[in-house]
Formats: sequence, structure tokens, C-alpha cells
Amino acid sequence: MPELLKASAEYIDSSYQPEKHKDYRLSIQLRLDGFSFAYFEPYSMSLLMLQDYRLSYNSNQNTQEKWQEINEYFVHHLDHFSIHKSNFAELIISIDHKEYSLACSALFKDQQQEEALLFNQSIPYSFHTLNTAMAGTERNLLFAIPKIIHSTLEDYFGDIKTIHCAGILENTIHKRHKNKKLGFQVYVNISNRDLHILVMENDHLLFHNAFSYTSKEDFIYFILLVYDQLHLNAEETPLTFMGDLSRSSAIFGITWQYIRNISFINQCEGIALNSSFDQMPIHQYFILLQSTLCES
Repeated sequence: MPELLKASAEYIDSSYQPEKHKDYRLSIQLRLDGFSFAYFEPYSMSLLMLQDYRLSYNSNQNTQEKWQEINEYFVHHLDHFSIHKSNFAELIISIDHKEYSLACSALFKDQQQEEALLFNQSIPYSFHTLNTAMAGTERNLLFAIPKIIHSTLEDYFGDIKTIHCAGILENTIHKRHKNKKLGFQVYVNISNRDLHILVMENDHLLFHNAFSYTSKEDFIYFILLVYDQLHLNAEETPLTFMGDLSRSSAIFGITWQYIRNISFINQCEGIALNSSFDQMPIHQYFILLQSTLCES
């Protein structure tokens, strides 16, 4: 197997013990550019270890081929570290991409899942359609899962429920705003050249959508378009970043030119982090960390 997969980050607490996996809760995130693992003590919800792996591609690979390569490395990792459902107390799988759609539950029919998902987008790989009901709403989240990934998850984890990053993001932000008067707030999650934008007014969701960008100009265009359509004030309405960016990145720099109130999400709700993780950029792994609080 060519060495294209790299461990981009690893954070470990001294209390982590590999031989105690059957006592741990494991969250796995799959993305088109790699995958991540977070191990937790399930009663205190203390993070014990986080590992992130990134994959480099040949420039001529299409999306189907990229998912196939991700799957190859993922299977190799599962086998090497004996990661199976039966080896952990609890296990959560999440998919992170923009191939999803939010549909009104009253209009949603199981037999029309694929049709609804493809209504306003094309999906350039073979896929299954999954759906989850959005808690506290009258909407369903439909999302694609590459067939090859779906097959691997069934082989290693059986009928375990798979969730989507968009659902994790929306549910988490809703909890942060519940019964609070926070005014207008914009949240942007970035992953593999996709940005997910969510806008709240107090505890009411105004907007939730995802876009792909190829340049920093594309990136700021979508953000400013949302500000303009919702008549938000770029000088006053706060924007909170999470995901794959830093203050030194070009997309942060261009955003700062137009949006004056920018911050990174810097804490996780319901997750205990001790001093071993003081240097870990929480915003980069926010979705992975919060996924473990979702029902499996």
C-alpha cells in the first residue's frame, strides 16, 4: 500500500489503555480527505485519545476513486488496530461531506429518498441513501453514503446507525442557543473544500446549507451572500468558525477583511477535556467530539 496516508494529529491522555477498549466509547468520522477517531471514557465523557489521518491524492482521481482509496486505508486501519463493534462499549460513525438534503417530514416518503436527495444536486459516486429525523423539528436529513463505505461499515459494525455532520452541527448549535437571547449568530464549519453555513436568531434556525469552494474568493462570496440575503450586518453579526482552518489560513484572512466579529468555537458541550488536550485546537475537531453525544 503506497504511503499516501499520514497521521496529521494525535493527542493522548496518560490514562488511555488500549487493553480497555471494551470499556470505551469510540467516535469515528469519515471524510473524503481522511478519517478520525476519538476515544472516550463513557461515564464521565472524558476524552482519552484523538487521532486524525489525512490522505493525499493523485490530481487525476475522481470522487469515486477517492472514496475507494479512503475505504482501502480505513479497512487496513480497522484490521491493524482490531477495531470492531464488539470491541467497544459504544461506537458512533459519522460521515462528513456536502451530499445531503433537509426535507420536510410531512412530505417525505422512504421510497423517494434518492429522488429527494438528487433533486438539487448531482452525486458523482455510487451511493446508498440514509436518513435521520432531526430531533425537535419536522424535518428529515437525507444523505449519501458511498456504497463501498456502506459495505465496509456493515462488515465491521453490523447495523450500527450512521449519522451525518450536518445533523451533528445543527443539533449542537441548537443546544447552545436553547432558551438564550443571543441575537443573530453565523456558524461556518469547513471540511475538505466544503463549507457548511448555519444562521441562528436567538434559538430559531434561519438558514442551513452547504457549498463547495475552490478559492478564497469563492469562500467569502458564499458567506457574504448569506449575510446579504438575510440582511445581516457584517460589522456587527458574529461569525464563529469551526473545522479545517487556522488564523494563518488565506480563507481566514479574506473573511477578516469583510466580517469584523470573528471567533473560533473553543469549547465542547458535555465533553470533559483535561490538561493533556490544552494544545489541541478544539474547533478543528468539534464535529468529531460532539458526535459522541449523539444517540447510536
